[in-house]
Amino acid sequence: IYHNSDDHVGLTTARGNNYGLFAPTGSVWSGVNTGTNQISISLSSDFFSIVGLPDGNIDTLELFSKYAYNFVSDTKVNWEYDGFGSLITSYEVTTTPMQGTTTDTILLLYPHQWRESVDVSFLEYNYFTDRGLMKSVIGTSYQTSFTYSGVLPMLPSNDNMDMKHLNALLEEGIANLDLSGPIDTYWGGKEVGRLTQLLPIAEQVGNNGALNIILNALKGELQRWLTADGQEDFYYDSNWGTLIGYPASYGSNGFLNDHHFHYGYWVQAAAAVALRDPEWASEDQWGGMINLLIRDYASPSRNDAMFPFLRNYDIYEGHSWASGNAIAYAGNNQESSSEAINAWAGLILWGEATNNDEVRDTGIYLYTTEVRAINNY
Repeated sequence: IYHNSDDHVGLTTARGNNYGLFAPTGSVWSGVNTGTNQISISLSSDFFSIVGLPDGNIDTLELFSKYAYNFVSDTKVNWEYDGFGSLITSYEVTTTPMQGTTTDTILLLYPHQWRESVDVSFLEYNYFTDRGLMKSVIGTSYQTSFTYSGVLPMLPSNDNMDMKHLNALLEEGIANLDLSGPIDTYWGGKEVGRLTQLLPIAEQVGNNGALNIILNALKGELQRWLTADGQEDFYYDSNWGTLIGYPASYGSNGFLNDHHFHYGYWVQAAAAVALRDPEWASEDQWGGMINLLIRDYASPSRNDAMFPFLRNYDIYEGHSWASGNAIAYAGNNQESSSEAINAWAGLILWGEATNNDEVRDTGIYLYTTEVRAINNY
């Protein structure tokens, strides 16, 4: 113990870790500076606070003591896309002062946040974590500003391409087209994902026959899954507030794993169809079900009665998780960040194709932020 006062104690463990213990004014400490390894406290009120400190200096302890009694009671993220490549994200906390009248707290920012923060005055205190250096700031909110560079609905052709060879490869892909038999939401999604990539190739080489085959196959496969007929279906489970595709795979039913991985392919495919057939994607046609799929893994509403806000997106670490039960060998599982990006790009394309700015801007927030997290971590 390197310092104690009426309401707080600073201590350093044998491993060199520093902590501040903060009690209500009027509490009574026992065992402080008696040479024992134990201290106890009789609290004057029913709250208490403990924090890991960046160092063992008394000045640091005293600074943290000013904010130790402002308990965080709510946190929120909000985002705004200006339509010209700028994404502003606001992180806001609400505190309840348990003692005193101030409401500020000390916030820690991850590298993807502080590297692109807006007008933030950082303290001299840093924390070293497995995600890199975290910087500290006093307040209840801060903002980041990310540049969104856009996404392409397809890879464009160029003058150096051998269109004859490309068309031959396209014909080979069409010849191997096989959507027969039951298949789960993931591998079915992979197949419509493949067809979605073939669609613009058919347009670029001018193969209208292949174009119609692919477009009709995409529509047919999407409609087969989006129709409740006891075969390949999506089932809404009100107990868990989720839409589960059957046949399921990789724990998408039992653990609710991978929904963004799976459904992102279907949303991408639907966006490709919507770009070419807006009527098919209207709300009273097939668009209603696609919007339901989107709400399952990326609902932007905190008041959605059917689905949770952003499902499995880790708002503070800036990326999604494939599962949350921590049974993977390395903890929680996010083994395919590329498929997460695919899911967010699907939201952007679907939002653009259907003139749904809320879905588009949600996709831009998720896409742009997760790209930053991937690049940082």
